[in-house]
Amino acid sequence: MNQSAETIKTWVNIISDDYMHYTQEQKDYVCNLASMFDFEILPGNRGVIGWTIMLDFDCKKKLVVVLLYCKPEFRGMSFIPMIKRLEEIAKENNVVEIDIGNSIGVRDYANILGRFGYKQGGFSKEL
Repeated sequence: MNQSAETIKTWVNIISDDYMHYTQEQKDYVCNLASMFDFEILPGNRGVIGWTIMLDFDCKKKLVVVLLYCKPEFRGMSFIPMIKRLEEIAKENNVVEIDIGNSIGVRDYANILGRFGYKQGGFSKEL
């Protein structure tokens, strides 16, 4: 297993223990994706940010957040710097839109992200 996959495996286990409770199949899947996205560990191992940059069908360059996790004891002080870092990465890469999924480990994420100008979008249906 390469360095990035090993690092992601460590974080996936932390995330799973905290709130997602991944199956082994889910853990393996995320670890296999590790080579397909970039990530940064927050200073002091407070959390992890994982993202990929892609073009959508309209050829708009997007930063898609794959992982956005902060350990519970640091959530009050680290979430804002995480969002600001994602926005820095987006600007450095001439991205026009950031997409953050809804399973990011923060309760009431829509309200929190709304304070930073993020809007809920998209539709989904569980089958």
